[in-house]
Amino acid sequence: MPLGTHFVIARSDAATVRTWTFAGTRANRTWAHQASVGGQKVRFDAMSVNAPASLLADAGRGDLKLTDAEIATFAESVKFAECVPRGLLNRTIVARNFDLGHSIRIG
Repeated sequence: MPLGTHFVIARSDAATVRTWTFAGTRANRTWAHQASVGGQKVRFDAMSVNAPASLLADAGRGDLKLTDAEIATFAESVKFAECVPRGLLNRTIVARNFDLGHSIRIG
């Protein structure tokens, strides 16, 4: 989450928490990606993230590491992606699709 971001939480059940961040798609995509564990997808939209509270507690800390499948999916929107060196492609994808703020490092 970007520094200074405020959010409201509404419990939908004991297992998950819907966090209303009002932070936008890029920020919530980042939050959801960091809260994903073991391939489990965390649902998000422009206004909120829906995940187990235990996963949201540590989200936003550490490295942002994309899988090969995620890079391939996001690379479809990068013109001439097959000609771009892998490291630059990864940085381009992260810059376009995620909000790193100050707390997440690209891994």
